[in-house]
Amino acid sequence: MLKPAGLESSRDLVSAISAKDVTDPQWRDDSDVKTFTAFIEKYMTPVDLSSNAAAYGYTSAALLVHVLGKCGDDLSRENIMRQATSIKDLVLPLSLPGVKINTSPTDYRMIRQYQLQRFDGEHWKLFGDLLED
Repeated sequence: MLKPAGLESSRDLVSAISAKDVTDPQWRDDSDVKTFTAFIEKYMTPVDLSSNAAAYGYTSAALLVHVLGKCGDDLSRENIMRQATSIKDLVLPLSLPGVKINTSPTDYRMIRQYQLQRFDGEHWKLFGDLLED
């Protein structure tokens, strides 16, 4: 979305992120990104690699697999909700270092940790410490 505005005009834009940008060269050698890239090459099209939607879906599927695995043979709504609302320190693929998923029966928010990033005209550059809301 920065291209229509002009990359140079977007310089110094600041945003918060909790996952690795699979298109960013800084993650080229990251094992999670390599696994994701192999998945895309096997099951999807190369254009999907540049889509954040594909990375989001991939990570969401990993979360679903985790919750269903915790359910065992009891796939009742009650047990699925119990497992989904009792996640502790789960690290999902493509999460930034230090980002963990935690839920509770009174707080369904999964992602509470973010890293600030600044756009340099070509790429996003992480800065500062991991923030938690």
